[in-house]
Amino acid sequence: VAPGFAPPAEWFDQPKFTGPQPITVDAETGRLMGHLAAWGTCHVGFRDRCVTPPRSASGYGFFHTARIPVSTGHLDVGIITMDTGHAPIEMTAASSISHYDNTGTQAAVCRVGEDQFGIWVAGVTLPFVSAEERLRLSLASFSGDWRHIRGGAELVAALAVNTPGFPMPARKTGADNVEYALVAAGALPPAVKADPAPATGGLVADVTVDDGEVGRIVLGG
Repeated sequence: VAPGFAPPAEWFDQPKFTGPQPITVDAETGRLMGHLAAWGTCHVGFRDRCVTPPRSASGYGFFHTARIPVSTGHLDVGIITMDTGHAPIEMTAASSISHYDNTGTQAAVCRVGEDQFGIWVAGVTLPFVSAEERLRLSLASFSGDWRHIRGGAELVAALAVNTPGFPMPARKTGADNVEYALVAAGALPPAVKADPAPATGGLVADVTVDDGEVGRIVLGG
């Protein structure tokens, strides 16, 4: 980390949201916050079934693998990357992390947790990120990569993308310029219970479709 980089510790605290919020990046300060995914939102990669975001059994310990200085000391954080795509679904958790380390630009550091609305993110861009990259990051959406670890699905990476797997609600305003709704584009009614994957990575879900048939699928992020 660059000399002198010690952002305010409170920037990594759980935000006090009143509803699901897309991740926003302040183009001036680099501070970012929002939800990586909202509970009950269906992954867009599965059109005939609903796969919803998994909860972490480790408190996101497999994501918070970096340590940085902050205004009050040091803090374990996770890294958000940009300029890379999702790791292939067949990769193991370790290989997935290596994929992002080797192909992406480290763009921001953050803490991740859970509230009643979804998986929240709070952090800041890294000091060597240029003004142009910060602007690009502020215009991006964000996506997570969950892998099978110790019997559960755990977040191992987060990245800036054009189209996330779990669509986040978009703010809607009326003619009077007053915000009146949050709409998750592409969201479907929850209809699945997610279980951990048994093989090399990803998230397996037991899915009950309209005709009562149960199937199993793998989710990669």
